This record gives sequence, C-alpha cells and structure tokens, in this order.
Amino acid sequence: MQPSTHSGNSVDRRDWQSKMEQLKTLLNEGRSYD
Repeated sequence: MQPSTHSGNSVDRRDWQSKMEQLKTLLNEGRSYD
C-alpha cells in the first residue's frame, strides 16, 4: 500500500485500520460459528 501524501493521510490510515479491525472481527466470528 503506497503512502499517501495528501493532508488527510492520518485520517485515511485510521479509517483503514478500523476497517481491517472490523474485517478481522467478522472473520473471527465466522470461524467460531463454523
């Protein structure tokens, strides 16, 4: 993933990390129900 140079970079990164956390949670829940 290429680093972004625009001023909103820190916000985008935090948003991306939150999305990854949600994805991990969904995967973990799906695995536990499997």
